Amino acid sequence: QKDAENLKMIGTHNSAKGKTHSLAMNYMFDWTEAEYKKILGVQDLGRKHDPTLFLFNPVDLPAEVDWRGKLVSPVKNQASCGSCWAFSAVGSMEGAYAKEFGKVGGQVQQFSEQQLVDCAGGKYGNQGCSGGWMTQAFDYAKDHAMCSEADYSYEGYDDSCKASSCKGIAKVDSYVNVPEDP
Repeated sequence: QKDAENLKMIGTHNSAKGKTHSLAMNYMFDWTEAEYKKILGVQDLGRKHDPTLFLFNPVDLPAEVDWRGKLVSPVKNQASCGSCWAFSAVGSMEGAYAKEFGKVGGQVQQFSEQQLVDCAGGKYGNQGCSGGWMTQAFDYAKDHAMCSEADYSYEGYDDSCKASSCKGIAKVDSYVNVPEDP
């Protein structure tokens, strides 16, 4: 039944006018919300930080920007590990690094999500594949240089920290949370 509901939703979305993107089936299209949350380890960890909020008033911004190939890396797959917090933190770091230092060999420098999954627990409060927060990942990256994805590749499960076995590329200097719809 979930298959039919999702197929209908995909068809309705794709046939609507004015959409800037389309939807397609993937390996998760028949998952129920409960299955999705169970498999990806979605849970409420509570907030540890209350960082300074950065408020801005956007002026003269284009209606849309295609960031592919500019400041973002290719689409990645967290598999069945609840590590969206690590992927979103690494995506932010990759964009900031590309903006500051440019591309490496024509590509956006990719950092290791697995390093965060394996190493940013303990005093940083993240729980690997069972969830975490971007801000706590940034705190880890302020204290520890981030390895490249090539040197510390993604496994999609909790493992022991191996950050000492790779050369760190960069650390986070600072970060802020930007509120939605300021």
